[in-house]
Amino acid sequence: MSSERDSTSLGKLTAITIGGLVVGVLVLAATKEFGILDASIVKRAVGMVFGTMLIVAGNILPKITQPLNSQRRNAVSIRMVERIAGWIFVVTGIAYISVWLFAPGEYAMLISSIVGLSAFVLVATIWAWLTLREQSTDQY
Repeated sequence: MSSERDSTSLGKLTAITIGGLVVGVLVLAATKEFGILDASIVKRAVGMVFGTMLIVAGNILPKITQPLNSQRRNAVSIRMVERIAGWIFVVTGIAYISVWLFAPGEYAMLISSIVGLSAFVLVATIWAWLTLREQSTDQY
């Protein structure tokens, strides 16, 4: 029961956090449209919001009570990869925010895209490695 309650409160907190970030992006867009903030500032702020979303996703991923692929036998390995993916997303979110804070405006989009895509490729590679490792141990 406690696990179910924790899962529900985690879901509510996640929804509130992501909803707040989306509202923040909408407010930033409105400030740009009304001429309150410059477009380059809004672009940087939205980039930082996306970095924050990566941090939130990285924090939530390891706390999911059911492994994302619970059909598999080796839930411990899946949990390990989810924890690693969580850390990768948190570090990537911090890097993403740093890029939007400190990189020159003309390079921020390119650098942040490379950072973000690299993180997802790394997580996909770890998942693929786990799958291949499990398949090779199944043969023996």
